[in-house]
Amino acid sequence: MTREYKRQIEQYERDGVEVWVQKRSKGKEREFSLCQTCAKLNDCNRVIGLGNFCKATEMTVVVWTCPLFEEMTS
Repeated sequence: MTREYKRQIEQYERDGVEVWVQKRSKGKEREFSLCQTCAKLNDCNRVIGLGNFCKATEMTVVVWTCPLFEEMTS
């Protein structure tokens, strides 16, 4: 790992757990996750499964693509 790359990563506490993150993406999970603008967010088995995975592994997953996406209407 190069020194330049190491400067782009930091460790911090999230939900009581020490985690590592790329500085440029820290705290932007909701901004980039497709799920946040999906009409099916509250009834999606994939979101529930990912949520369970994230809790079990203490990781965060950002959804970039999804074949089931439906845009929210006002």
